[in-house]
Amino acid sequence: MKCPKIVHWGPLVTICLIAFHTLGTEIVLYRTWRDHEQPVYHSIVHMGLAFMLVLSYLCSMYLGPGEFPMAWEPADKREQLQYCYQCERFKPPRAHHCRECGTCCPKMDHHCPWINGCVGWKNQKAFVLFLLYVVLDGFHSMYIIGWRAYLLVHFGLVWRQPMLFADVFLVGSVAFAVWLAVGVLLFFQLRIVLRNRSDIEAWIMLKADDRRQPEEEPFAFPYTLSRRANFAAVFGPSPLWWFIPTASHGNGLWWDVVEGCDQYTLTREQLAQKRAKRKEAQLMRVTQPFNRGWFGCGWGHQTWRTHPSMDDERLAVEVSDLLLITRDKKHWLYGEKLTSEGEDLSMADRAKAHGWMPRTCAQELDTHSDEYAELAGEYFQLTTKPVQAVGKSTIDEETNADMEAETKKNL
Repeated sequence: MKCPKIVHWGPLVTICLIAFHTLGTEIVLYRTWRDHEQPVYHSIVHMGLAFMLVLSYLCSMYLGPGEFPMAWEPADKREQLQYCYQCERFKPPRAHHCRECGTCCPKMDHHCPWINGCVGWKNQKAFVLFLLYVVLDGFHSMYIIGWRAYLLVHFGLVWRQPMLFADVFLVGSVAFAVWLAVGVLLFFQLRIVLRNRSDIEAWIMLKADDRRQPEEEPFAFPYTLSRRANFAAVFGPSPLWWFIPTASHGNGLWWDVVEGCDQYTLTREQLAQKRAKRKEAQLMRVTQPFNRGWFGCGWGHQTWRTHPSMDDERLAVEVSDLLLITRDKKHWLYGEKLTSEGEDLSMADRAKAHGWMPRTCAQELDTHSDEYAELAGEYFQLTTKPVQAVGKSTIDEETNADMEAETKKNL
């Protein structure tokens, strides 16, 4: 039986922080304020913001990023879409697979452990409102606590009531830390909304600009409209609903695009980037086993000191496994496993078996050897032109190049 979303360290810690912050501020308010009219006024404002904060948080958690039908696929243009071998279905434009959630999410921005789920199309508005209400509530709490701390110092009550001052200092410190951290996150989320470009899509744009020559036209991101239109795409056109945590505007499948682009402009660029990455990939054979240690302990201090981000997956490998390396650092390699224990992995298993490993645990194959020629002919063809056993059409380099030329001509 699957546990409820709230039964996870992220939501539990978040709820504890909200409860501590809310109750702590109320206790400080009533223990230090002598005029009983002002505490009631501030308490109403504080509890109102806390209510909207909790409501937005629960909506962002339980709405989720949204989903699309399992058997979804357009009547045509299938060759211009990405296929997810883990979900075994086509991915609509702007959809990405989350390894934590185990499914493809519409307009995925990132996986947030604090809501135990992804931030995507459907819950983006609720998530941004949650951050906004945290910042407003934290600012109001800091005003209350700061004024109380000033009065305690001004009237010389610090030494006569040290426990009260300690409570004020503790609650104020937590309120300031949360306000600062969430305020920074709110700034970046508002920038994402106004640009209508998620963090993942921003990374795709960087790679699109990097792979183009200086004389070529830069890649035009198809979903960045005017700031007003970008804002309305998430919060809706009516100001009456802007501050109410509801599902984001739209259907999660089709999006308004700028002139000169279509619904598949971004997916065509993603497919081209994947082909370019495969073209530069290297075949390597594992010479030493690696058991997915996060910091690379036991592989030398340089490997340990330069380990990749904790959010990135690690790949467990055994001796003689065949790897396709697509990225590398000085002391680390990133790739996917092609064989395990001498057996070829299926496309679905290969889609799951990828991550970082220490560079010293694998050795590059001799490009002039007969073994490399045989393996490259088998696996590079497989990666640039995926198997159609799943009953879906895919594209190879020549077909896609012709398709892109025809699309540009039509545009």
